[in-house]
Amino acid sequence: KQIFQEYIKVMKWRADGCDTIIDIGSGSGNVLMDHIYPLLPPNFKTVVSTDISARMVEFARQNYGYIKRAQFEVLDIACAELPQHLSNRFDHVTSFYCLHWVQDQKRALQNIHQLLRVSGGDCLLVFLANNPIYDVYLTLAKTQKWRDYMRDVQQFISPLHSSSDPGAEFTKLLAETGFVDYTVEIRNEIYVYDGTQNVKDNVKAICPFLERMSPAMQEDFLDDIV
Repeated sequence: KQIFQEYIKVMKWRADGCDTIIDIGSGSGNVLMDHIYPLLPPNFKTVVSTDISARMVEFARQNYGYIKRAQFEVLDIACAELPQHLSNRFDHVTSFYCLHWVQDQKRALQNIHQLLRVSGGDCLLVFLANNPIYDVYLTLAKTQKWRDYMRDVQQFISPLHSSSDPGAEFTKLLAETGFVDYTVEIRNEIYVYDGTQNVKDNVKAICPFLERMSPAMQEDFLDDIV
């Protein structure tokens, strides 16, 4: 919400207020519907919540389907061909903490560009370039104890994590995929956790490997992370 409030002033909103918005990687839909939706122009045309997971899209639909002018769709933003009914349809594309999961970022940006109207539009893309948790994953994946559960660890590491200049690398991708008039900003954030249990709870929410383990093993894994 804070980031959207910061950038809402520079986004190109339609004079008639009938904006169309699509969000990439909405997950449960809570960020989009609880925090972004209330800030949209009163007479916006539609807001589309998308996620690669059909289960998450259905969850969002069940919890937020009552919201007027809201739609819910399964979408892999790195798909080889964007669904025709979504092509060149939107004034704005948003994505909050999703794109670091996407290994083929060039394809994702090509599709994001194609989502926007031919006449123009804008996007706000917020994601992790790097994070200490990735180094922890890579370390644990090399151990005999956890490697069988983490053989695909690279699929869950941000493509920019090992980059010496992620800002320049992403800027290059934007230029190559047709974007103009863009700003890439790298922010160094420090998160303070209230004890080890708080760290574990946060890891549980994002860790892709836990579902492969028994409950007892999950606790052991979280202990090793902490």
